[in-house]
Amino acid sequence: TTTRAGSLRLDPEAQLCGHGVAGGGTLAIQAGKVLVSDQPASAEAADSGTLVLGGGFFDKGFSAYEITGSEGLTVAERTQVDVTMPVYRFRDDARRVASDAGPARALELWTPPLYQEDAVNAVLQQRKGASLSLQAGRSLLTEIDPATSTLTIGRGARLEVDPGQAIALRGAGQITIDGTLNAHGGSIDVR
Repeated sequence: TTTRAGSLRLDPEAQLCGHGVAGGGTLAIQAGKVLVSDQPASAEAADSGTLVLGGGFFDKGFSAYEITGSEGLTVAERTQVDVTMPVYRFRDDARRVASDAGPARALELWTPPLYQEDAVNAVLQQRKGASLSLQAGRSLLTEIDPATSTLTIGRGARLEVDPGQAIALRGAGQITIDGTLNAHGGSIDVR
């Protein structure tokens, strides 16, 4: 529901999902200030108008998350961000359920293990993962204010994507990383 010009308020029960059978698309979110935090106290103390996302937000089925805080972005201390991509698969009882309740009920949401055995081809298949991009500041040069466009990854925070995926951090101003970034076999790009 809209609360005033330029703002959006979602019902607390609302869900934002991009789950699919083979993966999802890109979720791009832009707000004035963004705080990613697992700590209720830091979320409650955030300035009015700050978009607060929990560390567990990044499991909505999208294959890429692009989060922009045009006036700054902070990942709070000790926040754990595990970027995964749950997908739909057929349930074990899919035939019975589909005939009783319809085809949509034959699917269930799950997060595959990191590696699955493909016995027919004698290989391990890696699950599809998702990438993460965090940006502080606007993209247009004429609108960049380095003083207010800081990107901070707090002490003890951890950002992790599946092996082979990417973490991109962009900032028009100061970029401070006191936490851990994990993208094994993928890429970490800080600019």
